[in-house]
Amino acid sequence: MNFPSTEDSVNAILAILEDEARRLDANLKNEKSEKNNISNELIVSLKRSCQTFRITLSWKRDEHLDHASFNLGNGYIETQWRLILEPVNKAVPISPPFHWRLKSRDESIARSSHPRIMNEPWLRRMIRSKLAVLEES
Repeated sequence: MNFPSTEDSVNAILAILEDEARRLDANLKNEKSEKNNISNELIVSLKRSCQTFRITLSWKRDEHLDHASFNLGNGYIETQWRLILEPVNKAVPISPPFHWRLKSRDESIARSSHPRIMNEPWLRRMIRSKLAVLEES
C-alpha cells in the first residue's frame, strides 16, 4: 500500500479497521488521539468477545516533512509487529509515495512468512487472527 501523504497512510489503516469492525461486529475504540507540534499519535483498538486487536501509530504531518528524516513515523501492532512509515524512494527532498514497512518483533516468525511492506490483505488477516475469527473457505 503506497500513499500520497502521511495522513492518507493512517486514514487507509483506519478505513480497514472500520470496515473490519462492521464485518465482524466488533467495537472500534479510539483510545488515544494526540496532535503534537509536528506529529500525531493514535491508538485504536478493535474488541470482539474477549479478544482485542490494538494498533499504535505516530507520524509526522505532511506540512513538516521538510524537517523529517526517512523515518516519518512508527507504529506497533500489539507486541508482535513494528511499523515504520517511510518514503518509497529514499531521496532528498523527501516526497511521496509513502508506505508502512513491517518488522516482526518475534524472532520465531520467519521473515519469509510476511510481506516486507504492510498491505491490506495482511492487515485484515492480522485483525481476524487476533480477534479469533475463523477464515471462511
